[in-house]
Amino acid sequence: MWIFNLHFILASICVIKVSFCFDLLGIDTGQKGPLAWDIQFKRIENCKERGPKLMDFDLRLKRVSRTRVDMVGNITFKVDYGDNIKGPLAWDIQFKRIENCKERGPKLMDFDLRLKRVSRTRVDMVGNITFKVDYGDNIKIISDFSTWGNGGWKSNAYRFTIKKACTEFSVFENFIVAIRKESGMPLTTCPIPKGTYELENFDTRVINNISIPFYTIPTLWRMTFSHYDKSDNRLLDCKVFIVESKVKHLKRQHDQDHKKVEKT
Repeated sequence: MWIFNLHFILASICVIKVSFCFDLLGIDTGQKGPLAWDIQFKRIENCKERGPKLMDFDLRLKRVSRTRVDMVGNITFKVDYGDNIKGPLAWDIQFKRIENCKERGPKLMDFDLRLKRVSRTRVDMVGNITFKVDYGDNIKIISDFSTWGNGGWKSNAYRFTIKKACTEFSVFENFIVAIRKESGMPLTTCPIPKGTYELENFDTRVINNISIPFYTIPTLWRMTFSHYDKSDNRLLDCKVFIVESKVKHLKRQHDQDHKKVEKT
């Protein structure tokens, strides 16, 4: 038996009605206000279809105070828990287009990239990434994600800061490492020397290997990445990526559970 405070989520369990906050992942949002949410677990339930129950999440909630709820119980793996296992939140994320920001600063990091559709399910990224200065941890990235709705973009839906551009990958580690490897950038040393790095037929489906709460909302996303010099907070360059997230599998189970929550 064990108890822990809900500062992180160990696994996805069906029908947990919560509002996600970036603090759960230890991500610095860089702002206060609308993103300072109060997250409270209400209940934990089993799915209708559980299969052979090889991973048993025997958990319950225990209210400690008005503002604190603890999770208590056991998690039992009857098989090794590895990357060969796929969870209920498997998403298909497709790049739609790449745009320049209205404000780009001195354009010291030029992401001259375009998309090339290879098949119905595959979109490649091709082009050049040019660093006119060394790309190091003296640079930070402000990530601003907007959602599409009612005929327009809803700005600042999610916003967080990657404090060290060269060594801090956040949830995009697999995607960034794949880009570096494909373009010939060094993988283990920083800063990355200034120069031009070429991407040729880079399969963007690698982005499906990331896990982040906002992908629990299938929609169109406008992801803006702004690079700043940390010493004087000067904008160095900026790029926009439009992507669409869709549920890849277990959608039927997800819909059934969603209807169940709505009825209660």
